[in-house]
Amino acid sequence: MDIRTEPLDLELKRTFLLAHGATRKRENLLVKITYGGETGWGEVPIVPYYGHSRREALAVVENLSMVLQDQDPFDLQGLHENLDILDPAGRAPHVRSALECACLDLVGKFLGIPLWKHLGLQPGKMPPTSFTLPILPPDEAREAARERGDFPILKVKVRSLEDLESLRAVREVRPEVILRVDANGGLSLEEALAMARELESLGGVDLFEQPVAKEDLEGLARVKDSTSLPVVADESVRSARDVFRLAGKVDGVNLKLAKTGGIRGALAAIAAARAAEMKVMVGCMVESSLGVTAMAHLAPLADFADLDGALLVAEDPFRGVVVDQGYLELPSLPGLGCSPA
Repeated sequence: MDIRTEPLDLELKRTFLLAHGATRKRENLLVKITYGGETGWGEVPIVPYYGHSRREALAVVENLSMVLQDQDPFDLQGLHENLDILDPAGRAPHVRSALECACLDLVGKFLGIPLWKHLGLQPGKMPPTSFTLPILPPDEAREAARERGDFPILKVKVRSLEDLESLRAVREVRPEVILRVDANGGLSLEEALAMARELESLGGVDLFEQPVAKEDLEGLARVKDSTSLPVVADESVRSARDVFRLAGKVDGVNLKLAKTGGIRGALAAIAAARAAEMKVMVGCMVESSLGVTAMAHLAPLADFADLDGALLVAEDPFRGVVVDQGYLELPSLPGLGCSPA
């Protein structure tokens, strides 16, 4: 396999503020694998609050390239065994995901089938995706909610009890909308408990995501036990092992390929969640349609979808999954089904 990389700079349509900080640009990385006359693509999302940098991701890919040059893209077991040796601490799941996705893109192209068909999934059984609003003052939140009147579900970021006013503003202009509230671990336990009570009163909220810090598993359990709202973990979960650690402490998990290390890791985490009788959300980082589409292939297995990352980008360099009024349509092209825009 010939492995190459390209920088992928993504400008956002607006400054995106959440509990971890604000961003207007993401410096992602494309992985391009050529084998047998075909090309497979994968995307490495660079998430600063996870401690990622493009320079480090590039160095990881370069270190792997020599070892993986004789790798057969059909041999995913061998690929992951090599990656386990080369990255034993699992510090680069986002890079692992991009490499695996590029191989699966190749495999689909050789077989002439899309990934969802390769996995035996049904694209008609997909939950609608939410559209995410960053932390905004009430007036701006009200206007942003109006702008996205085509989405039946809005996910709203919060970092303090003051953001309840913005939630009320969204509810005022969109009384019918389903709300999802995501604190990204930015609330104290006391704030989270108070927020949960207010969200119950607000009505129409179908989940409360990562209310407290990722390491505070007992705090997550306290919030879960205090509210009728489903509590979903995001930052607290990266792997199937984490899912089992969270069993009984949350109602569901938000899985992302950059955390699970790719499709195989995500499938293992989904199986773990189902074994523990937990809900599953499939999510994404700020990515192009290439990265978002890869996870969208697993959406038929999920209860919730949060696959709007490419919609936040000013100029999406890829075409892939189509989002129409929140509803997802998977591509029928082979592999990941993505093509340059």
